[in-house]
Amino acid sequence: MKVKIFILIILIQAVVNPRAVTAQSGGRARETAPLELKGSTEQRIGQNLRAENLGINQIANDVILARLIQEKILVELTNGDNYFIERGTETKPWKIIQRVKGKRTVINCAPKPNRVFTYPWVKEFLDKLATDHSLEFKKKKFKITSGTRSLEEHKLMRTKGSCYYTPNAAQAAGPLEESLHVRGIAIDISRKGMKSSEIRWMRKRLIADKINGIEFEIDPIEENICYHIVVFPKAKQSAKNADFSC
Repeated sequence: MKVKIFILIILIQAVVNPRAVTAQSGGRARETAPLELKGSTEQRIGQNLRAENLGINQIANDVILARLIQEKILVELTNGDNYFIERGTETKPWKIIQRVKGKRTVINCAPKPNRVFTYPWVKEFLDKLATDHSLEFKKKKFKITSGTRSLEEHKLMRTKGSCYYTPNAAQAAGPLEESLHVRGIAIDISRKGMKSSEIRWMRKRLIADKINGIEFEIDPIEENICYHIVVFPKAKQSAKNADFSC
């Protein structure tokens, strides 16, 4: 009888106050992202249009990406006091097997380096965010899982049977629906291992930065596995990849 009463109380609280269920279940239930941090295809189209107006082009392939890095137009994010890089990439070559019309084909896969590059203003934003996070949570670091990638790599990431396929890669019906990672202005911060207090802090901070836009102009999304943050340059900053876009 007592068990039935307890279950009834929980059900009532779920309707009246969903957060109460999370508290009584030991925090296992995950609250949904705030409306300000929900993404959509329309949002991505708007981001791409704005990027194009700012002269921030898509990086078509790995050759162009390498040139942008060599010319120091893109800068590297490195392991530091406040964050670390972990792309989750394989460290050794591997093989996959494909079957086309019953024919078995072995494909050799080369590992991607565990390195992340962005435009300088994206790094500036990240450094500031990571420093404030570290101060708030006793020098705890957060994990960066993704930054700039070429359109060539991103297409492989969403192609089943590819060495680099991942179901989390953004799908696109056209150029304006493409991921902002292929323009070098998006970063992913892993949510794995974050405590509820960190989640609350990140939500509050990202929403405030999005609305105020005082130091940086950002458009963040809370995804299941990460915070996907698009960072736009201020008027004094400019993208310089126009000569490398074709």
